[in-house]
Amino acid sequence: AFDAAVARSRHSHFSVVRLPRRNDAASRITHEVLPGLWARPPPAGASAARSTVALIPPCLPAVAASRLGLTNAHLDSDGVIRRFTAGEALADGSLLQSLPLSVLRALQPADWEARVATLDRRAAPGLVAWRIAEEPYPHVPFADVFERAEGAVPAPPVPDLAGRIVVVGATAPTLHDAHPTAVSARHQGVDTLATLIDNELHRRH
Repeated sequence: AFDAAVARSRHSHFSVVRLPRRNDAASRITHEVLPGLWARPPPAGASAARSTVALIPPCLPAVAASRLGLTNAHLDSDGVIRRFTAGEALADGSLLQSLPLSVLRALQPADWEARVATLDRRAAPGLVAWRIAEEPYPHVPFADVFERAEGAVPAPPVPDLAGRIVVVGATAPTLHDAHPTAVSARHQGVDTLATLIDNELHRRH
């Protein structure tokens, strides 16, 4: 059912976790396997030397064929997240995109093209422009959304999500998706991703 829902969606983006580059040679994943992960495909005629990338691939066919992006964080030497890479250039001349870059591509194509051009010149991690508040974006519990989908009226009511960017993620401490950042000792991963999308859409990089 989830795969069918993804196939019907025209607005969904999915994260992919990049594995260390030293494992790339053992991978069979190329642009042809996950085209939605590439911001720029390999040049024509480069098929004999196509780069393979090591990552945790999507399991469902519709997700694999959807819009994809990397969500790997870069830890400084003290273990704090301060930087993020919007794209990764590969040896065959192609470019992988981050999930925030994938969102930018869908919503602001002209800005996306300009951003990809800057990554050609400088693909090193850039500083994240953090919001001052630890949780600057509204949170809606999944249980409330599910209750609303089942026809009930949760209290407080679920806000109208039409026209909004919705980042789906986990905040339960036992799921360990919280990391030290420049603004918090335990910054939720879903808020970090929202910040990175915000950075791309508003050119805070």
